[in-house]
Amino acid sequence: MMKYIYPLLIKYLPALFLWGTSACVNDWGEATEQHDAGHLTYVQETDSNNSSDDEIEIENPHEDISNEEKPNDGQPDEEPIDETPLPPAPNAYCEEHIGFEPSPLGADNTLELMTWNIEFYPQRGAETVKHVEEALLKSQLDIIGLHEVTSEDVFFDLLNCLSEYQGIVSTHTYNQSWSDQKVALLFRPERFELDEWYLMDGSSYGFPRPVLVAEGHLLEGDQRLPTNIYVLHLKAGWDAESADRREVGAYELAEFIRGERITSPDRTHIVMGDFNSTPGVNAPSPVFAYFDQDFTLASPNYGIDHILVDDILLQQYEIIDTAEMNLPDIIPDYAAVVSDHEPMVGILNQLP
Repeated sequence: MMKYIYPLLIKYLPALFLWGTSACVNDWGEATEQHDAGHLTYVQETDSNNSSDDEIEIENPHEDISNEEKPNDGQPDEEPIDETPLPPAPNAYCEEHIGFEPSPLGADNTLELMTWNIEFYPQRGAETVKHVEEALLKSQLDIIGLHEVTSEDVFFDLLNCLSEYQGIVSTHTYNQSWSDQKVALLFRPERFELDEWYLMDGSSYGFPRPVLVAEGHLLEGDQRLPTNIYVLHLKAGWDAESADRREVGAYELAEFIRGERITSPDRTHIVMGDFNSTPGVNAPSPVFAYFDQDFTLASPNYGIDHILVDDILLQQYEIIDTAEMNLPDIIPDYAAVVSDHEPMVGILNQLP
């Protein structure tokens, strides 16, 4: 499946991507300078077309509309108190930093998947948040797996700025005193309908961070394809025990999915995450051998972050491209500010 070369991504993802060093993206507007960021093309924007918010007039349901005269005790009339609840205030951070219309990378007839380890998000506070929000808003991909989110609060703060997405985050607390590492899922509700989610009941040896399982339906027009999405983060480390723990985790997940396929043979499965293993052709990790029978790689065959799609999904879709989103070329000091991982993207097209 890796015969799909990177130029195809440019063909199917005519991207406009906004990056710069300004702390306020409201200062940017029309596209003027194009950057080739590895395998995806983005456009840097300048100038501003800010518009003021329309004034909101709120009807007071507590206003006294009766004609009854009230006694006057000689005291000056008091101004009535308006007890109408005000509309919720917009997220101030989003308003300041994400005040632009995103330019989609994907197309209506494609299914776009991304997996991204955002390394102890947000490792540099607001600076990291700004870059991650911009990347996600501008990419406009359909389903996104995230790894190393440090708390539920920071995830929901991020989600609050991504109005076109819904999301879930693991409730598991990773056993480290200095930081947490949660997996999470973002999805566009017009492409994936969530029914329920849970943490897979695997061993702590194989999964120091439990797999997040989202059960629902992929949506394509009036079609609803039953689908499970799995977001994982296998054990890190290059010692023998860590490698063994990754294999155990991969085996447990593969067996879990096989059981699901027996119970619901029409349900498709997508696995995305940080495998801490490479499927490269020269020295492939045995981790991927457990998925060889039923799954196809939908991400580049290098690195340790990957996307797998099963043969049931490939009865409905074909993989048309895979790529690494080369953000370090457009975000200064990317590794220190955002992550030591780059997003991996898989693009699928629905079969006629």
